[in-house]
Amino acid sequence: MIAAAQPAFATETPPAPSATDNKRDPNAIRCKSEPIIGSLAGKRKVCRTNAEWQRAAEDGKRNASDIVGGSGSCAGGPGCAGGN
Repeated sequence: MIAAAQPAFATETPPAPSATDNKRDPNAIRCKSEPIIGSLAGKRKVCRTNAEWQRAAEDGKRNASDIVGGSGSCAGGPGCAGGN
């Protein structure tokens, strides 16, 4: 009887990967832990589709580039080139 139990373990196959395991599928959902601003140890779980994570990353890069490169719009205020 022991011999019959051993092949069952050897023939088990891992579960098929679900759509949520695929990082290239834009509709697959991934969750990440993000720190809570103002808390030293607090974190929260954020779940989004891969397409939403990609959009958020692109928006963040664009915003950082605008800040560093100064390519943001300027209405001629005191911080603008040529402003008083």
